[in-house]
Amino acid sequence: MGTAKTDVQQLNAVAETLLLPLAYRAAESRRPDALVHDSRAAEIIAQLNYDFSKLERQQFQQLNVALRAREFDRAVRAFLAEHPDGVVVDIGCGLDTRFDRVDNEHVTWFNLDFPEVITLRERFFTPHSRCHSLACSVLELAWMDEVAQHPGPYFFLAEGVFPYLAEDEIRRLTQTLHDRFSGAELMFDALPALMTRLSRLHPALRQTRAAHVRWATNDSRLLETWGVGRLLSDWRYYDHDDEPRLGWYKVFRYIPFLRDFRVLRYQLVAA
Repeated sequence: MGTAKTDVQQLNAVAETLLLPLAYRAAESRRPDALVHDSRAAEIIAQLNYDFSKLERQQFQQLNVALRAREFDRAVRAFLAEHPDGVVVDIGCGLDTRFDRVDNEHVTWFNLDFPEVITLRERFFTPHSRCHSLACSVLELAWMDEVAQHPGPYFFLAEGVFPYLAEDEIRRLTQTLHDRFSGAELMFDALPALMTRLSRLHPALRQTRAAHVRWATNDSRLLETWGVGRLLSDWRYYDHDDEPRLGWYKVFRYIPFLRDFRVLRYQLVAA
């Protein structure tokens, strides 16, 4: 008899979305021209009781997730090159292996996600002395107390997280981060404003219970208007002529809706 697979029914609707990038990273890692390498993703998928077959044909979504993951990885490596002993908080970490991919043997790392996600992670990841778990919602702001025990500098990542929060929640979160970790960096992905109305048509989100985007914006400098950050970079998925994997998708940079899929990096200081 085979080993029983791990059930994922305990995941809430938002937490279930972690299965999407997990599947895409696994598929991406099998490519000879992979943008991100995560061999553990396939190992984890094989042990989960979930039908991933419905995601296998979503190659465009796979490309987008891989491009985004690589950009986050590059940013963390750049941060650690400048601050080898820095602190990184991966908000909404899911079952990602980013710590393993970018570890410089000095960083202090925090993986933050819902308690049921952290419990699931513990089935697949070996404890590490510099990699800590924060089992809570990012909106339960007490988690910052544990992070603040370390001197920094700090880099907060929120990949695939903010679209599932309400704008007032994001504003309160970023204001608190600004107040408690002034000068820290924050990186997150943002969707074009129209996605709040079209998200239920999104081919990947339709496979989960959380097929609804709560926050999206066309204003890359929104946090500056809130007085909580200064924009450092505005990275667009389709603006890179040197990326062969984009192929004809590069034309998307000329389409108003599609060109506004982006990754933003801020420093948490007054603009």
